[in-house]
Amino acid sequence: MENDLIGAIKDLLSVLQPYSAKFFITGGLVATYYGEPRFTQDIDIVIDPEMSPSWTTEFLESLSGRFIVDEVSAKKAISERKMFQILHEETFLKIDIYLTEVVPGSFSRLKTVELLPNIQAPIPSITDAILFKLLWIKKGSHKSRRDAWFMIKRLTPVERTELFTRADEHGLADLLATIEGELLEA
Repeated sequence: MENDLIGAIKDLLSVLQPYSAKFFITGGLVATYYGEPRFTQDIDIVIDPEMSPSWTTEFLESLSGRFIVDEVSAKKAISERKMFQILHEETFLKIDIYLTEVVPGSFSRLKTVELLPNIQAPIPSITDAILFKLLWIKKGSHKSRRDAWFMIKRLTPVERTELFTRADEHGLADLLATIEGELLEA
């Protein structure tokens, strides 16, 4: 499975890089990086929603040959700044492409890390990654609750303070306190 992820991410990065697109990997891969390893069935990526619309057609065309994409649905999602999916042809891994900055300013706090062997990719800060997970928890995601729990365990005191401040700004402080309480009980 790791080789499938590596192949799919390499192909995706090779398509994105010519566009100088601001993007980052998120989801289960980032939860594993910051927390505990877990199985993930897809790749989640956020592309800067402020990118020029002129890249859309060329970008979607550059996906062909390596990815399966419904261009009509993708163009509609891009124009509405919503999520769309593509499939890696070789591995059939699903890639969710999000075109919204869920946590304001997250693009300014990215860091590039070795996400998988020999794969350098931008990811959100640990506090942004936890905030993303808290938002998914509010939507009912149990995987996100586990992911947040393990990432919170690894916070430094400075990161913890930043997280609580930012969670409060997003109306997530009560949920964060509940999850932290679960950590203390464990």
